Amino acid sequence: AMLQLGASIVYRQSPNLNAGIGVAGSFGLGQSWNEIRLSVEGVGLRSFATWNIGWGVSAYAGYERIFKTPTLSVSGYEVPISTYRSPHQTAWYSESALFGLTKRYKINSKQYGSFNLLYDIWWAQKGLNTPFIIRYSNTF
Repeated sequence: AMLQLGASIVYRQSPNLNAGIGVAGSFGLGQSWNEIRLSVEGVGLRSFATWNIGWGVSAYAGYERIFKTPTLSVSGYEVPISTYRSPHQTAWYSESALFGLTKRYKINSKQYGSFNLLYDIWWAQKGLNTPFIIRYSNTF
């Protein structure tokens, strides 16, 4: 399980178009409820754009790169650098090209956020089990 925390700055180009950049931290949470282990997996950069479709729904397009350590520890075994075969998933970084939908919500005048359903087009080259990413954000 992974937890990603991020912060973004958004520029409103027009009433329908927003563009932004951000930073993210990626943290490992362990392999199960019995083996919870926090670890820092990397620090990343993001760029994205959203286009308002209507009813609080926006189309999302973005690029992300997470810089990580040169080896990955899996169950106490280190995976050597030579096992990475994808240009999108190396020992030094992991990158994603994301497309999807964003739904904005508002709790009150000070609490609002968004719910994203994103598709990573490089999921197969990176060896992931699913192309979908679900992301939740909240602003206070």
